[in-house]
Amino acid sequence: MFGLFLFVLLLKTNFFSLEPQRIALVEKEIPLFVEVFTTSTDDFLLKLDSARNGFGELSKEIDLVCVNLTKGFSFPQTMQAFRQRNNSSALVSFSKALEDYYETNDSANLIVLGEGVFSKKLNAIRSFSSKSSLVGIVFISLSVVIPSLCAAYLAVGSSFLDLSFTGNQVLVLFSITFPAVNLIVSGLLMEKIPVF
Repeated sequence: MFGLFLFVLLLKTNFFSLEPQRIALVEKEIPLFVEVFTTSTDDFLLKLDSARNGFGELSKEIDLVCVNLTKGFSFPQTMQAFRQRNNSSALVSFSKALEDYYETNDSANLIVLGEGVFSKKLNAIRSFSSKSSLVGIVFISLSVVIPSLCAAYLAVGSSFLDLSFTGNQVLVLFSITFPAVNLIVSGLLMEKIPVF
């Protein structure tokens, strides 16, 4: 029963989904893309074509945009497809700012967006680094302190309190239960690490 509850909890938190990680990897490249894209003196479509490489996951998305443009779709249509593929407020804002830059040749919105994404990522890194000591304490207590206290309780309980534990129960507790809890907690903690 507990295993089923835990599995449902992991599904609810998107523990098995790679989409949030992919979105974070795409968002990570926005500030560098904006810096390079807005300082280049080339034509907009040439800059977009040159951005097909060098920006990680964002380059893959830009490549899809360029492929749609060569198929004859308009730039607003390709940006709409970009927004449908990427369900993220930062990427939606990015596509709208890029579309605005295409239509008006004014990069101000794109520059402001790049600075905003950069400061958001920087704040996430600072927040995580300040919380990492607490995370370390929680992980150490779950992996060392609680099993040690449980072992002491089992030793004292079997001697003085007439608690009866079989060898198989103790073996399952220390070889399966505690490591499984550690894996689950470390997996949930790894999900919270911001993408650098």
